[in-house]
Amino acid sequence: MRYSIMIRCIGEKTPKGFFAFLDLLKETPFSGVNLAFNETPFLFDADFPGAEFKKELFSYGFTLRYAHGPMIYPGLFGRTDFREISERLLKGLDIAADLGITDYTIHPGSAVNEDYEYLRGESIEKNVAFLRPFVKRGKELGVRVSFENGINQPWDDPRIPLKSITPDFDELIGIVDLLRAEFGDDSCGICFDTGHAHIAGLEPLTELKKIGNRLFMTHIHDNDGGRDDHLPVGEGSFDWAHFREGIDAIGFDDELSLELYYEDEIWQNRPEVYFRHLYEGLIEI
Repeated sequence: MRYSIMIRCIGEKTPKGFFAFLDLLKETPFSGVNLAFNETPFLFDADFPGAEFKKELFSYGFTLRYAHGPMIYPGLFGRTDFREISERLLKGLDIAADLGITDYTIHPGSAVNEDYEYLRGESIEKNVAFLRPFVKRGKELGVRVSFENGINQPWDDPRIPLKSITPDFDELIGIVDLLRAEFGDDSCGICFDTGHAHIAGLEPLTELKKIGNRLFMTHIHDNDGGRDDHLPVGEGSFDWAHFREGIDAIGFDDELSLELYYEDEIWQNRPEVYFRHLYEGLIEI
């Protein structure tokens, strides 16, 4: 098993803030990092010196395999203009390939009726059409595309407010299978976000067994089942024992990647100790 952490900028989302985060990680056990393109908007500027950024990034010696594509909330077919996000997702794939990244996460959209009731069949159909260009481009570039589960499942639970409607695993499986039939089994898969699954009330062992070899990526974080807090492992109530049982059951032995939020005080109060704590919690899963 490999272990990694998603880079968050310290302060403003600039190269300076980006590399300030990497500077902290040099004194920790982490050897793998991953990109979140919402944290690096400068990479999408037409005149950004990408070659210089790439050289400095790899001078740190970290491995880099995952990237989270630009996000859209909520992504409602027929109500959201997907043109701009589609252009950024395609450019993000090009950037990822240039950096040697092998796996790229996308949040799918959702189809709902006028009362915001989820339409599974229409949602799968529209997502396949929406996501096809990214899978095609990824296939050409040698980058696998994964689709991430959302936070609003089960759809008929009135206690869950409308925040960001994104598919559950059953829909993701339907999307992946249709696109794999077109582009091959190595073209696309699923990113299992533990925090989103917990808010959705999903049992990780059951879901992972359904997902099987479609599991390409993970986003690891915890919460109390109510808010998407992106807490370290063990600081919420997610069932890590069943998660571990699930990934073992399907033979997943790839990469567990932390996707956390941070309080500002962390940067001033012995961050190397904090990041060591995060790493220890990750490897104990």
